[in-house]
Amino acid sequence: SKEDRDIAGRAAALIWYIWQNRNAKVWSNTQSSPEQVGNHAFQLWKNWFDSLQIRKQTNQTRDGWIKINVDAGFFEHQGITTTTCCVRKSNGEFHAAQTGKYNSSVSILEGEGMAMLDVVELAILKL
Repeated sequence: SKEDRDIAGRAAALIWYIWQNRNAKVWSNTQSSPEQVGNHAFQLWKNWFDSLQIRKQTNQTRDGWIKINVDAGFFEHQGITTTTCCVRKSNGEFHAAQTGKYNSSVSILEGEGMAMLDVVELAILKL
């Protein structure tokens, strides 16, 4: 049920912050109070919950259309740009995904453009 999912989410957030607090004590000899841990855990859960509500409000893709998501990663010191893309059908069903690695440093705009080109090529190949 929805209530069970909410409780499980709150419990997971609390366990996460208890673990973080334990690590802070072990590795840097700092520690939050139980109230702080509880507040941080609740805020984490609330942010997660709110993000799910926003996702539910997004417009559905028209029938017969596809939805694409792209991203680019930049590793300047290594001179590498990475891309990732995902294609979903109009009903939300996963269709295809891929990642790419380029041995060059480019701007953010160029990297995102490379990711767009990758996903267009992927969509043409897979559709």
